[in-house]
Amino acid sequence: MASIALLLGGGVAGCCFDASSPPPHFEPLPAPTPWPEPYAPEDIEPPPPLAPYVEPPYRYGSPSIAAALEEAAHGTPQRADAPQIFGRARPIEGEIHRGLLVCRAQIRGHYDDSLFAGGADVAMTVTLGQGEAMSTGQHASRTFTFPIASLDVGTTVAASVVDVDVLFSDPIGGGTASYERTPFTIEHPNASIECRALPSVEAEVQRSLARFRRVLDGFHSGEPDLVAGDLGFPSVQPVRAAAEDVASWVGWSDPELRAGFAHALELGAAYLATIGPAVAARHDALPPMNEPTNAGDRTLRIVRVACDDEARALRAEMGVQVSDRREPACHVIVEVEARRAMRLAPRPPAIDEAWTLSEDGTRERAQRIATHCGDEWLRADAPRSMQRGDRCEVHSA
Repeated sequence: MASIALLLGGGVAGCCFDASSPPPHFEPLPAPTPWPEPYAPEDIEPPPPLAPYVEPPYRYGSPSIAAALEEAAHGTPQRADAPQIFGRARPIEGEIHRGLLVCRAQIRGHYDDSLFAGGADVAMTVTLGQGEAMSTGQHASRTFTFPIASLDVGTTVAASVVDVDVLFSDPIGGGTASYERTPFTIEHPNASIECRALPSVEAEVQRSLARFRRVLDGFHSGEPDLVAGDLGFPSVQPVRAAAEDVASWVGWSDPELRAGFAHALELGAAYLATIGPAVAARHDALPPMNEPTNAGDRTLRIVRVACDDEARALRAEMGVQVSDRREPACHVIVEVEARRAMRLAPRPPAIDEAWTLSEDGTRERAQRIATHCGDEWLRADAPRSMQRGDRCEVHSA
């Protein structure tokens, strides 16, 4: 599997006393008690420095699409205009098919104490008959929407509200009602939940599905961009947003919505399959080692990639505490030549960063571990001033 090192960025308070009054008299303070001598036995060694954060490798492609879409499918997406829907909903008698339930919670007691952290952060869960529970995130309006596939007279509707906290959620209250008409109310000592409905949202569903199809049609890309942070991978966010819009009307089980998910996964896999050939072609077209690249105030050259025994020998030669304690298989050595007076910063900007990119789409940052200037080895976090013509080698692993 080919792996190449890429250089990114270069193409790579008080009071006063009345003057007529005598000044106040203060007793002198006692002398301070001296601090005891610090106890520092010689046989206790200071703890070693913490190892720096090592950025894990990331693979772009189908896994990221699957993760984004699966994350989206947890919970019931909410209509941003839920308060307006609640306001315009009219009474309904009898069964509802392909409609939308909209419920508003009024909280009582200490949960409605706005002086304490602004009051409860309310979220709601609704279950229609034997269907699956539909849960929401918290919203300041305390008004929530739930898709209705079918709601017949006599169906039990269960609703409850919770106060969402960082670590856990506190139940506020809830109850059940036997559906006959809307609006209906579920009462609890701590909360009152009023529910209304739209009898049919078919037109809204079709408009939302049409938008979803358009987004899927645009979910493609040309050749991979191997220098881009995401390798030019098409953004998942528009697909996710369009899918959530559909699901807010009909839920996640809609067949066309699920088919769209599958199609997005297929497109992602097809794009991922183009990365390997693109990496191989880029590898074959690389300029010779030591080919200079001008990048602003410096010229960069990849001197060599030292692996295995040579990498271990270099680490032994450094004689400085390197900036990580890993034993990497390889070092990427990049020579930096100053084109004018400059400063080699402890934390390199993107222009000095080295990355590896493999044919499976795995992209990993090579961490800078030391700098070699003349006969001097420097820690990676040590700055270095350079004049025109000065050269230093940056070692990354």
